[in-house]
Amino acid sequence: MNKLLFCLILSIVLVSCTSTSYIENPYLYPEIPTGLKIPVSSDELKHVASDYMKTVEVTGDEGLWRVGDYVDNFKLPTGKHYIYTANTGVFTNSATNGSDLLVQVLCNENDVEINLLEYGSYPISVIEDNSINVMINANGKTIDLGFGKFNESTKRIKLNKVYPLFKALVENEVVKMYIEINDYGVSTYLFDIYSAGFEYNYHKAFLE
Repeated sequence: MNKLLFCLILSIVLVSCTSTSYIENPYLYPEIPTGLKIPVSSDELKHVASDYMKTVEVTGDEGLWRVGDYVDNFKLPTGKHYIYTANTGVFTNSATNGSDLLVQVLCNENDVEINLLEYGSYPISVIEDNSINVMINANGKTIDLGFGKFNESTKRIKLNKVYPLFKALVENEVVKMYIEINDYGVSTYLFDIYSAGFEYNYHKAFLE
């Protein structure tokens, strides 16, 4: 990505976010992920994401991810970190087709939260439990990550299965994510998560 464009996009996203800052990578495409749908095996579910990341050789630099600091009530750093990135994508529901989407991805040591902002600024709202299904596609293979859990206070979707996503980010330059919400109608969300800098920032935040 062009460095000047990257800085410009970062400044735009910083203005649009309130509680945390993110980086946007403007890459849109409307197609649904293709390939064989592969459920996560029981062996994979036994893995703890952080244990896997400890085995990964760190290369490169911070790329398109950054390390953030959690703060206390006085806005002072707590010493606990998270890593984050952002991108654009598209969403479709009964009222629109292929409209602009801003996606914010936040990773803790063993969990991932996704913030979906319709038209770039409007957070989603989900009422029904077990209405969110998440899939990823990397290198032509689609993996079902199962249900996501929506947090009404943060407006984020917390993924149920993290290890397959971490593994896909380590092994591929880009991972497509497809989220379907069946909540008084069907809404779909499609976007890329770029891996450049993921391992570097993960180790910097959690393993150093």
